[in-house]
Amino acid sequence: MKAIIFITLFAATLATLHRVPIQKVVKDNKQFLGLMRGANSKEDLSQFMDAQWYGPITLGSPAQKFNVCFDTGSSNLWVPSKGVNFWGKLKNKYHSDRSTSYVENGDSMEIQYGSGSIKGYFSKDTGSIGGLEVADMDFGEITTLSYNFLMSKFDGILGMGWKSISVKGYDTIFDKIQQQLLCDPSFSFYLTDKPGSAGSELIFGGVDSAYYTGDFTYHNLISESYWLIQGDKFSYNGKSFGNNDLKLIIDSGTSLIVGDTALFGDLINSIPQAVDCSKIDTLPTITFTIDGKDYPVTPQMYVLKTTILWQTQCIRGLMTMDFSKSSIGANAVILGDVFMRHYYSHFDVAGKRVGFATAISNA
Repeated sequence: MKAIIFITLFAATLATLHRVPIQKVVKDNKQFLGLMRGANSKEDLSQFMDAQWYGPITLGSPAQKFNVCFDTGSSNLWVPSKGVNFWGKLKNKYHSDRSTSYVENGDSMEIQYGSGSIKGYFSKDTGSIGGLEVADMDFGEITTLSYNFLMSKFDGILGMGWKSISVKGYDTIFDKIQQQLLCDPSFSFYLTDKPGSAGSELIFGGVDSAYYTGDFTYHNLISESYWLIQGDKFSYNGKSFGNNDLKLIIDSGTSLIVGDTALFGDLINSIPQAVDCSKIDTLPTITFTIDGKDYPVTPQMYVLKTTILWQTQCIRGLMTMDFSKSSIGANAVILGDVFMRHYYSHFDVAGKRVGFATAISNA
């Protein structure tokens, strides 16, 4: 009898997981070629900053399909409108006149991201994500996209940050869906090691034990804005930095590990941007310590590889940004795709914390 009860409870637990298959854009080899020929500006490297993990959602009645980038570093949903600027014809566009559940709003929307900008206006409609139905979803109908977004593989962005950074304070998608996840109002990202490979998932309602080994270690948020936690330090080659004052942002919308300019200066000077692939093993391991727990990031993890004309090229997956004048302040580090691919990340909305466990590789 106990076995039957256990199996029933286990099946019920699995049923609470809502899965969205996601994939990552494979960067253009021309971008790598430019870097290997000696380009070393932040502008060149920033082309690799946008992770572009994207997957399907729907809006409207009947459903209109879109691919959106799931971004824990922002808090609004937007998709291109039928009136988007000319080159937007390459994307799926929202047609309000084709939806019986559309509700007009018209409030203006404008967002400046690190990799581009958008302009448009808010609308309201029903939507669906991972089998979760959302009524009265506030989202942006975008009429102007900057070049980076026009050329991106995804149609729009679904922000998964907190309401405090939502444009004009509109409810986030998770504000709308968490009532359907009463057993576990949370989500997790499992990211494959290899761009373009199948198997990556965004999971609503908890974590999948098949994706990690060991146990999760959780860290409380220090701000309900970004997914921002306190770090003790980061260290490499016997040197430590940012002691007891690291601000770590867990961001699915960033490919690299990005550190404050002053904080990461020594590290960036120690590791060349274009790496000799045969010498990766000689590079240092970078360890982030959070609440006394060490999270090593080995060179095999932070060096990005691509094959161009049958030759493997390697580039450092680390860069700097000046956070000193931002709302976050100095000593900030974005732990993006480079980190999240190896540490399965659980975003616990109810508990206001982030948890990490060692991801099982499926490269």
